[in-house]
Amino acid sequence: MKTTIMILTILPLVCLMISVILYIKNRSRYQNIICDFQKEYTFTNPYLLYSTMGFLGAPLIVYFFVNLLGNRKIFFLDRGDKAYNFPHRDGSLQLITAIKPILSVFLMGFLFCLLLGFLAIGIMLRVI
Repeated sequence: MKTTIMILTILPLVCLMISVILYIKNRSRYQNIICDFQKEYTFTNPYLLYSTMGFLGAPLIVYFFVNLLGNRKIFFLDRGDKAYNFPHRDGSLQLITAIKPILSVFLMGFLFCLLLGFLAIGIMLRVI
């Protein structure tokens, strides 16, 4: 049991390190996609804040662009907004797919933390 908990404790840290490496590796692409988007469209207020936060806001901005790509509803953005056409422009699709791993690794780390939290609650309640 101790080994499992130790591994679950280390996995979020590994995901964080991989996420930082991916962000550093793709920083220019990340900045380019933000600049390209802001040339023609405006971010909604929460995403405007996230776009200025650097690494801390990167997963949320990537989430924004992935949702644009999938034509899914985005908070504070009307369904008929022209911004939904952005991913289908020249070069935007490649940039979005290049920065997608940042979100994937972040979500994996979050899920490992969540699992660790549930495991801790189970131990405290003596269920596990």
